[in-house]
Amino acid sequence: MKIKTFVAGASAALSILVSGCAETSPAGSTPAEVVSNVLESQKNIGSYYAESTMRIYENDKLSQEAAIKEWQDSESGRRRIEMTSNGHVSTAVNNGKQMLSYDEESNTAYSFDVTDDMEGMSSASPRDQLMNLLKNMEKTHTYEVVGQEKVLGTDAYHVKVTAKDDVKEALFQNMEFWVDAKTWFILKSSSTFGDVKTDTEYTKLDFSPEFKVDTFQLKIPDGVKVQTLEDMSSGREVTVSDAASTLGQPFLLIEDSKFELTKVEELGSGGEAGRTEITAYYSEKSVPSLTLSIFKTPEDGQLGDFGTKVKVRQTEGLYTESIRNLTWDEGGLRYSLLSDNPDITQEQLQHIAEGMKLSSK
Repeated sequence: MKIKTFVAGASAALSILVSGCAETSPAGSTPAEVVSNVLESQKNIGSYYAESTMRIYENDKLSQEAAIKEWQDSESGRRRIEMTSNGHVSTAVNNGKQMLSYDEESNTAYSFDVTDDMEGMSSASPRDQLMNLLKNMEKTHTYEVVGQEKVLGTDAYHVKVTAKDDVKEALFQNMEFWVDAKTWFILKSSSTFGDVKTDTEYTKLDFSPEFKVDTFQLKIPDGVKVQTLEDMSSGREVTVSDAASTLGQPFLLIEDSKFELTKVEELGSGGEAGRTEITAYYSEKSVPSLTLSIFKTPEDGQLGDFGTKVKVRQTEGLYTESIRNLTWDEGGLRYSLLSDNPDITQEQLQHIAEGMKLSSK
């Protein structure tokens, strides 16, 4: 796990700041109302400067630690985030039109243009990540306000988020956060992912910052090539026949007439996964709806721990509700069918899988 990925802008976290909200205390509010207030407060975006510390534990042992600094200008939409770990700094700057990032340790830089529908993809802070998680945990978790404590010198409500007993696939089994009773700013959080625990706590907050002229500028060292989103992807568009040749065998494709196959990509071998992967994209009435990924079944044959066991095409598969994903192995290949449309249910996804047929090599 690389904590510097929080800076790289890979996640689709929303740009959230919980300042300028109601001054009333949530005393007597239900847990759902408290969480609702936290989420609603994102509409009151304000300028701020903040410092926080993130610690990651694996099997209860500290494995990584990072110091994080954030700047946000509400008037221009500009943002900057710096993450320092093991003496190395990763920086991402969103100047309102373009996101530019540089990682000292790998000496790499990336950029992409920021459009209206990409709001929040760049400079995503740990708090942004948490806010995104809260939005997607309503069906899988329960909320409980367990008390009021002092955090960073202010009254904060301590909220526990716990996975429901019948939801085994919940990615984050347990979570806690402490929210400012006046501003609804999440001052502290703790989340558990398997054997990995991540704690984040703000140590400084300034809601009336003064930005320097170069705050939202990022100088890339000479000799470092700035890669674009296109450069970051090793995928190339191929035909179904080419994809079958790459895999060494025909593979299953969706046969449902409602869905149109719009593109097939081949992701080159190498990287952490060390595999070649085929991805097929489907749309319904010109709207992206399904993504099908195929690669050779891993040697260990394990589908993973985060999901509910289900029957898929006469074999055991795994369905992960939090990301609407169906996974199974068949004929030496691993299939992952992901719904891009929240209206497609688990049952519909399984039905679509049942109707899949082999491609022609």
